[in-house]
Amino acid sequence: MSRDGGHRELDNADLYVQMDPNKIPKFLTKPSTYTVVTKDTIVLPCEVYNPGHFVLAWKKGIAILTAGITKVTPEERIRIVEGYNLEIRNAQINDAGNYICQIGTLDPVELKHTLQILIPPRIVGITSNGKVSAKKGSDVILQCNSTGNPPPTITWTRKNNMLPNGEKSFVGNSYTIDSVRRQDDGVYICTASSTIGSSVSEEIDLNILYPPEVKEERSIVFTVEGQETQIVCIVHAEPKAEVLWYRDTLQLDMTEWRITDVRGNRYTLGLRKVQKTDFGNYSCVADNGLGKSKRFIEVTGRPDVAVITSSKQGRSKNSYEMLWTVKSYSPILEYKLLYRQDRTNKSNQEIQYKRPMRRWDDDWTEILINPASTDQLEKRRTETIRGLDSGTRYEATVQSKNRYGWSEVSQPFFFTTSTKNEAHPGNSVLSDPELRDMSITAINKASKMIQIPLLCIVAVITYYLA
Repeated sequence: MSRDGGHRELDNADLYVQMDPNKIPKFLTKPSTYTVVTKDTIVLPCEVYNPGHFVLAWKKGIAILTAGITKVTPEERIRIVEGYNLEIRNAQINDAGNYICQIGTLDPVELKHTLQILIPPRIVGITSNGKVSAKKGSDVILQCNSTGNPPPTITWTRKNNMLPNGEKSFVGNSYTIDSVRRQDDGVYICTASSTIGSSVSEEIDLNILYPPEVKEERSIVFTVEGQETQIVCIVHAEPKAEVLWYRDTLQLDMTEWRITDVRGNRYTLGLRKVQKTDFGNYSCVADNGLGKSKRFIEVTGRPDVAVITSSKQGRSKNSYEMLWTVKSYSPILEYKLLYRQDRTNKSNQEIQYKRPMRRWDDDWTEILINPASTDQLEKRRTETIRGLDSGTRYEATVQSKNRYGWSEVSQPFFFTTSTKNEAHPGNSVLSDPELRDMSITAINKASKMIQIPLLCIVAVITYYLA
């Protein structure tokens, strides 16, 4: 009863004094840390034993969110559900922090929950907004900045290619390329990933600036009068180079019979109908402002270099059958076959030849051959070298001549004669290497009038021996 004789309501303090200690409100929920992904919903529990008439309030820092079942905060995403639990919908990054459920006793009792917001990976910045240019030979650092909780892992890859270090991927917030080459250009991809949400990626297009690098497709172009011929240079440059064509020191103008074509890095000078005056030295010159480069190409009617294809091991003691091929648009007028004993085996001995034909110098023996004319592009020739030592290693080269001149000398070819003649079934004269070599040599050196009788004689001998 009040002093004026009336009744008054008991406040919380009075209730607390008059209450049985066993009936004081208590939290049944334990403090905890909760995690939620952004945009999801989280409920923070606050279950109280014997709440009585005491007021329960939710706070974040000093801000009061609710008092009892009344919502105080203007935030529409927050409300009380299922008793005194606090629900937060569409969780945002700034919702992270400590939340306190408080019982309004004389000495307030508090329950504290910690809320962590899990944030999916997000890339917030890349080097030069994804467009990077660098000069050849410089160092390049590609940067990829990201956010997220937990912090994302950044992985680097290269589109349709391996990384410059030869690896498929690299982990780190930045990727460094030391002394970049032109081959290092391309699209680099940084990917941010974590245990939350999906991975995200951004691309950086790396463009390497460098002076022209020129390579000729063929250093010598073989052709013939009246044929269409192409001279090709492969040019790599960034920025793109201007390519000019020269004949000796004279810059070429394009005409009906002389045209150019560009397809990617392939630059072509076409000669539609080659004249004898078109033979000579050409060059392609590329310039892009960062530098200049050129390559020389010879256009010739001479034969290509001969390729010797016979076996390195001979079948006869004192002779060897040599086979070679050569490409020539014009008929071959003459072959020059040179041979000598391998000086690496007898460097301190004087080499003596049993049957020298024509001495090219003190070491080499020369055989000049006049072949029959043929219009085939690839010519094949077999020639027998006689009068050799058995079981001896020899070195040989071949040169070819057509109406435009001599070819380059072929690569050295080494062969070894046998220590004994191989036996052949049937005792055929033509199958015996020595006899076959003699007949071929005779045919090569005799006139056409003599060739037929020699062949007949060989055939008759073969018939009677059989």
